[in-house]
Amino acid sequence: MSRAGTLSGAGCFACVTVVVASCCATACGGPPATTSPAPSGTPKPLGAGSALELFPALSPNGRELATSVMTSGKLELQIRPLAGGPGRPLTRDGRNNVQPAWSPDGELIAFHSKDRGGLWVVGSEGGKPRLLASFGSRPAFSPDGKRVAFQSTPLTDVAATAAPGLSPSTIWIVGTGGGSAQSVTTAGNPIGGHGAPSWSPDGSRLYFATSEPRLSQAEIWSVKTDGTDLVRIHAGTRLYEPRVTPDGKALWFGAQAEQGGYAIYRLPLSSDGRSATGPAEAATALHADVPRSPTFSADGRQVAWSELTTTAAVWSLPVDPSTAEPTGPPVPLTSGDGRATWPVFSPDGGTIAFGWIPPGGSNDVWLMDADGGRQRPVIEGPEMTYGNDFFPDGRRLLVFSDREGGRFAAYDFDIETRTYRRLPLDFGDAISIRLSPDGRKIAYHSKRDSITLNTWVADVETRTQQKLTFDREFVGYPLWSPDGRELALEVRRGDDILIGVMPSSGGTPELLNQKRGLSWAFSYSPDGRRIAFAGYRADTWNLWWIDRATKEEKKLTENTRLDVYIRYPSWSPKGDRIVYEQAETRGQVFLLTRDPSRPPAR
Repeated sequence: MSRAGTLSGAGCFACVTVVVASCCATACGGPPATTSPAPSGTPKPLGAGSALELFPALSPNGRELATSVMTSGKLELQIRPLAGGPGRPLTRDGRNNVQPAWSPDGELIAFHSKDRGGLWVVGSEGGKPRLLASFGSRPAFSPDGKRVAFQSTPLTDVAATAAPGLSPSTIWIVGTGGGSAQSVTTAGNPIGGHGAPSWSPDGSRLYFATSEPRLSQAEIWSVKTDGTDLVRIHAGTRLYEPRVTPDGKALWFGAQAEQGGYAIYRLPLSSDGRSATGPAEAATALHADVPRSPTFSADGRQVAWSELTTTAAVWSLPVDPSTAEPTGPPVPLTSGDGRATWPVFSPDGGTIAFGWIPPGGSNDVWLMDADGGRQRPVIEGPEMTYGNDFFPDGRRLLVFSDREGGRFAAYDFDIETRTYRRLPLDFGDAISIRLSPDGRKIAYHSKRDSITLNTWVADVETRTQQKLTFDREFVGYPLWSPDGRELALEVRRGDDILIGVMPSSGGTPELLNQKRGLSWAFSYSPDGRRIAFAGYRADTWNLWWIDRATKEEKKLTENTRLDVYIRYPSWSPKGDRIVYEQAETRGQVFLLTRDPSRPPAR
């Protein structure tokens, strides 16, 4: 818990593209800037009496803290004095109100209402909220209080490692009084979702995070408020919510370290704010919980942040093999403080392979019986290994691992002998590889040849790889039908992700559903009639299926909580159950006060 951390991906960058006009001083020879000392002391937890408190925002005078607190299954805004005493609710409408941001004078608080959508503003002493923008989330007031920067997409869930903004999120600005919002960045430049904007102290620049979670890629960029002078500041695998210190001399953000674990990092900035002048250094101890959303008092003497942890188990829902209707309640098959994820059945339905991510650890692969019995590891770290599918003989797994020099490759893994055979194909840019039922082909998606994700299929025997889709938005996460003749896919259309199907030889995807929301498909029923998917509807995740022929959708679980998500539903070959990942996020806020004996920054 006391180790210092080296940030994953924290090396300096030279100029990398036409739009990246800067590089950090250690790479380009500039002198390091003088930065104010980081706050010192021991972080103090600020308990709110709730299992989940997040999105902290210190008042400009450093006397109060606004947060989102889980209350009766909904997130509400609360303000409480740091000197102690009871807090006061700022909202109590049950609409999942999150991401409070103080105006510089402390009179107003902007926030995102998940259930109502868009950005809202309310007096810091309470009152009736008014609509600021009809879309967007993560508001941030400009230093003069006249404008609010925000990201275009809403919050989807509060998982500990959820990206600040997913593609096609971009950065916008709106006046504090409302009116027309103006875009600052454009989709695809830079690549990834643009999220969590933060203002420079003089109001001339914005800093924001970009995220491509499925590519394990995240970056911090800066841009002038008119959209010009776009420069990359920093890069890594997981970076969250960059925030500029009040003196403008450093960025603080949560991130994952190379050796595992997470910390708040501090990155020194040049005097013009366009580049880093040295490596990012850990400002807090490494630990398994994920630090998010750093926030400062106006004098920089106080900094607060939330620390989140998401635990996940594999659950099992019994269903009727003929009607696919639930025949009983879902039950957990695994337990523990880590994350059990990506369950996949063996061909005979008797065994489940699943990923196990211990707190702060690597990605491992475990096996268990279909009823949850005999849980045992088959691949353990330190490498990152993702178990995907069984080969037809049930004795081998297709796995995706960085066990050879950090570049991911696909392997044929023998469960009994624990030996690997590397497949002779280039999967370095692949994501979500899935094995065909006959074990001869692998479907995946990639950004090879384009800036958007599209679906490819590799033939293991002929060692060929073919691009099947040429979409301008996103077509990915392919999965095979039981007979191998069809692929089901996730198809992005605007802010929605729909389920499409097409022949496994290629073609134009046919869309099965038109409902707004997210539909993350993962497996077919044994007869190929239905497709199980994690569905985001009415601001919550649940387990669903869609009928391949009639396009009827059926919700199978009854989750109503924003702090719970469902992923990767896998249908048993026997048709009698669907197993899936179900996760819950918990968290609290910490406060760090700078040593008063140290002089303030100048």
